[in-house]
Amino acid sequence: MLHGLQFNSNLQKVQDVFSDKSDYNIELNLIETSKLFNSSLIRKKLAGKKQKGIESYKLFNAIVFLVFLDIVSVFGMFKRKSVATSWGKDSFYRHLNNENINWRLIQYEFAKVFINKVQLNSEKSSSSLPSCLICDDTTLAKTGKTIEGISRVFDHSTHSFVLGYKALFLNYFDGKSAIPLNFSLHCEQACNSEKPYGLTSKELKNRMISTSADKSHGGIRKSELETDKITSMLNMIKQTYKYKIKADYLLIDSWFMCEKVLTGIKAIGDGKMDILGIWKNGKQKVEYNGIEHTIKSLIARTERKNTVYSKVYKSKYIELIVNYKGHEVKIFIVKYKNNSSPQILLTTNTKLTFNKAMQIYAIRWSIEVFFKEAKQHLGLGKCQSQNFNAQIAGTTIACVRFIMLALRKRFSAYETIGGLFKESKAEMLEMIAADKILKIIVDLMTKIKSLQNLTTEKIIELLYLNPQLAKLFEGMTDMLQNEKSKHKKPAFGNLAKI
Repeated sequence: MLHGLQFNSNLQKVQDVFSDKSDYNIELNLIETSKLFNSSLIRKKLAGKKQKGIESYKLFNAIVFLVFLDIVSVFGMFKRKSVATSWGKDSFYRHLNNENINWRLIQYEFAKVFINKVQLNSEKSSSSLPSCLICDDTTLAKTGKTIEGISRVFDHSTHSFVLGYKALFLNYFDGKSAIPLNFSLHCEQACNSEKPYGLTSKELKNRMISTSADKSHGGIRKSELETDKITSMLNMIKQTYKYKIKADYLLIDSWFMCEKVLTGIKAIGDGKMDILGIWKNGKQKVEYNGIEHTIKSLIARTERKNTVYSKVYKSKYIELIVNYKGHEVKIFIVKYKNNSSPQILLTTNTKLTFNKAMQIYAIRWSIEVFFKEAKQHLGLGKCQSQNFNAQIAGTTIACVRFIMLALRKRFSAYETIGGLFKESKAEMLEMIAADKILKIIVDLMTKIKSLQNLTTEKIIELLYLNPQLAKLFEGMTDMLQNEKSKHKKPAFGNLAKI
């Protein structure tokens, strides 16, 4: 039999393990991790919003981390019963469908936390690249024709019409990392009058219509469905400046490069942000040396004297300052060896060199990486709820996940969000596995106590009367103590130092 003092010490150790069962509830673990992103901000924005007595910020935290447990939806969580929760699924659904939650503001708050932590812990001068806003759209495919605001949209990657939304994203690049700041969802009207939005009259009639108030946050986001994407882009940039996030350049592709954007950007903020992007080689006319030219005639006039070869990009280019509808811009007419049609790079920064312009424009590729990784790993576009408010919530949550991983990646050796996601998912699953093991042991102890009418102390005393069981139980309690200490720390341990 163990010495009394040693027994009391081990007894206390076991009681310490079993004394705080609530630490092994998934909701509390997730909230602990989310504190790294200053969850007090989320509490403030979601203050007073409860679903059946459950505070909304707790539901939000739990949903954000589902993907790290290899669960793609709230439905999947309750179907698989992979997570211990006393909250009903209706609480989650009501939270996602809530029109009064300002999801746009929440996303900006997460982005600001990212920017502030980066500025506090790194020097911007270490990067030679400028800060940029990047705007582009992507297709979010859906499977249900009854989803609110759904339509058939043209997917440029497959060159076909797909049932879903066009999602317009505005991302921010600070010189090293790119994160999503804002987005809007859009439907597209078809040219065929018999099938507006690419749907039959019956399919249109069956689409869900929620009753969001026009001035509610959900109602405002819903009104963006019919807004043209250029107007939405300019509105999002205005909102970005409102939150005091500024950039040196706006990077766009040829679809967005037009007079409306040139005029609109000049009127936003201090008017100092420059535009850099591809310009369609079409029938537009520019003024050069007081004479109007098409791009074709401009090439013929300047090709012999103004053509320069770039060794870095292995291409020939013509660099000209021209006037386009009252805007002084610099254009680079670029010709590659195996491409007969020239490409035009336009910028409002007339002092920018060709090599630097190409280097900066390459940053635009980061938004394509975001689309790929967020869709593949973080649940972007996976929401199949019929309610449009839930579609906004699901997209925002995917963006929040990306921002959180981007911050950890910034201060670690990972090269991709995908690789970091896999490790973070393993950490979370390991944490939940340890919690489940402990819960089984706690439940077993509880049942023994109730069936035999024994106290915890008496059960442990009986176990220690058997030397073999005592040794086994002592090792088990040591392991559980270590697991408890280990998993009280946030899953994203590296960020605790930030």
